[in-house]
Amino acid sequence: MIARAATLKVRTDRMDEIVQYYNDCIFPVVSQKQGFRGGCLLTDRKTGDCLAVGYWDAEDQALADERDGQFKERISTILEYVLSPPVWRIYDVSLKS
Repeated sequence: MIARAATLKVRTDRMDEIVQYYNDCIFPVVSQKQGFRGGCLLTDRKTGDCLAVGYWDAEDQALADERDGQFKERISTILEYVLSPPVWRIYDVSLKS
């Protein structure tokens, strides 16, 4: 299993909106993708720091999501809430409970 994680800096006055957007528009779409096994959004409402994590069976499945046209649309919508664009990284999931 791998995790694809994005770090981003959200405008603190828009934090509730980005959480709602992830809940309503991002996770429902991504959850339909082959190999997706769940995710979470971690937020610091004081600083605007966010960490979005998605768990996938394999790296190629996570990367296939990035090549999907819907991905670009989702990211362009996020940009209105953020101070800097997301930075993506891939990790091996070494331990998950």
